[in-house]
Amino acid sequence: MKKVIVTGASSMLGLATINACLKQDIQVIAIARKNSKRSYKIPQYDGVTFLEADLKDLASLSLGCTDCDAFFHFGWGHTDKEGRMNVALQNENIQYCLDAVKLAHRSGCKVFLGAGSQAEYGIVADEIFPDTPANPVVAYGVAKYQAGVQSMSLCEELGMICIWTRIFSVYGVNDGEDTMVKSAVAYFLKKETMHFSSGMQMWNYLFEEDAAEIFIELCEKVKESGIYHIAGQESKPLREYIFEMAQALGDGFYYDLAPFDPTSRVVSIRPNVDKTYNAIKYRPRVSFAEGVRRILEHDREI
Repeated sequence: MKKVIVTGASSMLGLATINACLKQDIQVIAIARKNSKRSYKIPQYDGVTFLEADLKDLASLSLGCTDCDAFFHFGWGHTDKEGRMNVALQNENIQYCLDAVKLAHRSGCKVFLGAGSQAEYGIVADEIFPDTPANPVVAYGVAKYQAGVQSMSLCEELGMICIWTRIFSVYGVNDGEDTMVKSAVAYFLKKETMHFSSGMQMWNYLFEEDAAEIFIELCEKVKESGIYHIAGQESKPLREYIFEMAQALGDGFYYDLAPFDPTSRVVSIRPNVDKTYNAIKYRPRVSFAEGVRRILEHDREI
């Protein structure tokens, strides 16, 4: 690939993908919403063209080029807790996703990669495969599922490949401040005790840099539309991640685990990633502990 388009360019996934593209000398047209407080994080290098545009603008947006190779659509509105439950607001995202597909086609892209979510599956006790039936329980998950189905159909109509990624627990330097790892680092820096659940549920983590490399590899290697999981190669009890995180942070990280309550409802995630890793040559390079250390190093400087 020589040139790509990235929406949601100031998000964790957008920033990671832009940086990964730059390492491979891939030009990027980076689109972030107007007045984004994170736009300053978008790399200001040769090879990056930055545009401010809201998701509602995608339908009429012209990028002035027809030689792009792939479109990474990470833009998604109303991702806060209340917004995720709002049916009307989430339905807007479905149309914005279809507008992104059309913009990709107008710009010459042969591949459209959409950012779906584990929320499309709802609550699944067993291992989750790409063909596990979707059963979303919140408006956010329903909208992601519908966006994926309709994007796949529209891409087929337009002669494009649609890679619908279902993203599990990707974490990183630019992750939300209320996520487990970012919160733990904050507690460590404040020298405060962090309280966890029993951590008995199965979980899966993948560092942002590895996720970005996988996105690029999928766009370069996959030749037909489909659903692909974005997750690490190993799932394990969350408490094991907590222990690894404590070791990575070192002395001064104070935490406790709640006793296991056998009557509580434990929600686990165990994504099967065989389809994804069989399609590409890339394998994750950043261990969970290394990812935690990178976040600590970053957050110490801000």
